[in-house]
Amino acid sequence: MRVSALYPTRGRPVELRRSIEALYDLASKPDEIEVLIGADYDDPRLNEIFAVCEAVPRRRGTLLCSERFGYAALHEYFNRLAARALGDWLLQWNDDTDILTSGYDDLLYDAPAHSVQLLRRDEVPTADPTFPATARTVYEAMGHISLNAHCDAWISDVSWWAGNQV
Repeated sequence: MRVSALYPTRGRPVELRRSIEALYDLASKPDEIEVLIGADYDDPRLNEIFAVCEAVPRRRGTLLCSERFGYAALHEYFNRLAARALGDWLLQWNDDTDILTSGYDDLLYDAPAHSVQLLRRDEVPTADPTFPATARTVYEAMGHISLNAHCDAWISDVSWWAGNQV
C-alpha cells in the first residue's frame, strides 16, 4: 500500500461512501490505496458505516471502533488509525470531503520522501491548505500524527518549522 487514507467519521455514511469512491476513482493506482475508518461504538449509524467499510475493495479497508473521543480529541482518532496504517503516505481525510484531482496519488509518489504535503481544498491562493499527507518517515520520527485536535493546523505548523512542508 502506498497511500493510507485516515477517516474519522460519525453519522455520515452517505458522505463517507461518496468520499471513498472519489478517492479510488481518481487514483491512478487505486490498488495502492488503503482506507482506515474510525467510528464511535455509540454512533447511531454504525451499521451503515460498517456497510461502507465492507464495500471498500477487499483487504484495503479497515474499521476501527472506539469509545467516543469527540472533536476535542480528533487527534486520537487520527493517531489510532495511523498506528494501523500500512501506507508510505498517511492522508488525513474527512468523511465529507471529495478529492478533485485525477492522479493525486502520483503527486504523492513523486514528492520528497521526508515531507508533509498540504493538499489544497480549492484553487484560491489565499485559502488555508488543509488535509495533510504525511510521509511515513515523518510520522515514525514524531511517533504520532498530531497532539492537538486541530490536526491539520498542528502538522502544518510543525512541518513548516521543520522545513519539510510542501
